[in-house]
Amino acid sequence: MTDFFQLTSQNLLLAVGISFAGGVMMSLTPCVYPVILITVAVFGARDAGSRLRAFLLSLTFASAIILMYTALGIVSALTGTLFGRI
Repeated sequence: MTDFFQLTSQNLLLAVGISFAGGVMMSLTPCVYPVILITVAVFGARDAGSRLRAFLLSLTFASAIILMYTALGIVSALTGTLFGRI
């Protein structure tokens, strides 16, 4: 386990990539599935005008969530054990 921590502390891009992959895997948990229907209903019920516009709205929505959780994960990782203690 020490080798893993040394590797990620030396390579920030690798650490961010692993955090991103972990976030993607966490998004596949069963508690997320009902939110998919709500998101589709929000973007599908609005007058998007075209499928491209609806796709771009969905892409913006998902990208914002990805960026927010990635930033929170990086901040949490940089604080060390502070978040673990809380």
